[in-house]
Amino acid sequence: MNQSVRAGNLFSGEMYSMQVLDREQRSVYSVPVAVTDNGGRMTFTTVHISVSDQNDNVPQFLAQEYKVTALDGLPLNYTVLQASSRFSSVFIHLTD
Repeated sequence: MNQSVRAGNLFSGEMYSMQVLDREQRSVYSVPVAVTDNGGRMTFTTVHISVSDQNDNVPQFLAQEYKVTALDGLPLNYTVLQASSRFSSVFIHLTD
């Protein structure tokens, strides 16, 4: 039995988390579910829960310092640096 998610209200079918879900620790939960009716008939399914990430990590540049040499007379909006930042396992490329 999955200890992170459990059934709460057996009549409504609501499920509750038993702990804070953190995408950096686990991104997917699969919970087997069985239901019965008053006649004793039963069916099974699996509920898959995907945990969305919350922006809870401070971005970090991959380098402590960036040095750029730009030629005189470059056109307006010319890219002089492409720096990378990281937070958790997600990489973002910035153009400035």
